[in-house]
Amino acid sequence: MREHIVPSGVQKTPLLVYLKRAYPLCPASALKEAVKKRDCRVNGEKAGADASVAGGDQVRLYLPDHFLTGPLPILLDEGGLIACDKPAGLPVDRDEWGVGEDTAISRLTALFPGCRLCHRLDAGTSGVLLAARDQETLEKVIDIFRARQVEKRYVCRVFGAPRPQRGDMEDHLARKNGRTVCDPRGQYASLSYALRWTEGGESVVDVALHTGRTHQIRVQFARRGWPLKGDDLYGDREKNRAARARGICLHCAEMALMGKRILSPEPDWARKSEKGADQ
Repeated sequence: MREHIVPSGVQKTPLLVYLKRAYPLCPASALKEAVKKRDCRVNGEKAGADASVAGGDQVRLYLPDHFLTGPLPILLDEGGLIACDKPAGLPVDRDEWGVGEDTAISRLTALFPGCRLCHRLDAGTSGVLLAARDQETLEKVIDIFRARQVEKRYVCRVFGAPRPQRGDMEDHLARKNGRTVCDPRGQYASLSYALRWTEGGESVVDVALHTGRTHQIRVQFARRGWPLKGDDLYGDREKNRAARARGICLHCAEMALMGKRILSPEPDWARKSEKGADQ
């Protein structure tokens, strides 16, 4: 059972919609069943499918805890630095309305009280995420990121086959209306890539990220005609539906800093199928 107060920034929202935002990794079927069976109380009253919530409401959800949160795999815990393996779909922190009862930082602070995030990953991106146990480590890591002294390797799956098979991408990116766009007045963005293999009109690509702009990899690949599989915002929605894509195929596989090299196991979509692959 979990109980919490709906953040003040939330306007009137259908209960089920809110619960999916608050507990993003909980199976939708489990939330739907809980609401159907009225295993949720709002301000002490049983609430069904027609219920809504708003800021200040008390929500009590009767589901096993493993549906609503859980531990994160810890890749490193050394000298004030923590690295965890963030699953795809889990936000790193609460959203702009304060919603997020289950986030990477809430799971981390359950293990390491007082720890703070050193950087961010998109909710849909999986892999290495760094946090600091203390202020000194936090400031040190932030300075290292600013100086671009962190090696960051991602792996992604795209539609099409990048040509040439390895190369660099350089753009200037800016944020407009909730999206990242190419803009000559924007911030410089740079990455290098190398094609691993191609099959069935899709490719798996290694990416060395030299800068860390919002949605950088997604935008730069989409701009050149190789959108990431599962990316509806910058990619091809129809192809994603046809491919039955479940989430964006983007994973932070490796980070190196402070003399440490941190690796995250790659997801299934980054591996070759039994049919093999062709270049």
